Amino acid sequence: MAVHAGPGPEDREHREEERKRDLVGRLNEVLDKVYDGNISTMARDLGIDRATASRYVSGQRTPRRNVLELLSQKQCIELDWLEHGGSDAIAFKEQSSLSQITEYGLPVMSVPSETVPTVGSVGHLGMVLATLPTYYSEQRYWLRLAADDPDNRLKAGDHVLIDVCTPRAVLKADVGRLCVVKRADGVKFGAATEADAKGQRDARIVGAPVLLHRQM
Repeated sequence: MAVHAGPGPEDREHREEERKRDLVGRLNEVLDKVYDGNISTMARDLGIDRATASRYVSGQRTPRRNVLELLSQKQCIELDWLEHGGSDAIAFKEQSSLSQITEYGLPVMSVPSETVPTVGSVGHLGMVLATLPTYYSEQRYWLRLAADDPDNRLKAGDHVLIDVCTPRAVLKADVGRLCVVKRADGVKFGAATEADAKGQRDARIVGAPVLLHRQM
């Protein structure tokens, strides 16, 4: 009766090295796509120093499971994907509803605002979950569109994450760029125009879109 030997030490060592290489690849994918290549931000999110984070993404050191669990929690990434992969693209956890409130909740507005909205602001609809903690900022709010905007391929019900900025004059370089513009006739969401650039409407840019969330 033939006896088949199990995998030898060299095979096990090869598989372990391959597993570590794959993990390093996934960590680098998260660094590039989620943290925009900023290793310091990634380290801060994980509560570790920059040098340790650099060792993780370079393969010099393997993160423990609790580190991957924290990364999963912070950035809404499936833990199983972080540990075992399965697809090239990052597997994010599904968000069941925009109305979920967490520490990353941001105001939702039915009309654009030239300042950071508060509960008493006109058009305030409540709080909403930022799609990723990376996009959270106290200077941002969600604008829920009441009507389709075919020029910019936006639909009624879309939520656009707006970054409130210091008001500045519209320049020629801004013409045609999607933004929140304050004009004499109010604060509007759309693209800056030639008329804006020429100052015919006394217009200033007071915000810029960062992210689109569309319920499918």
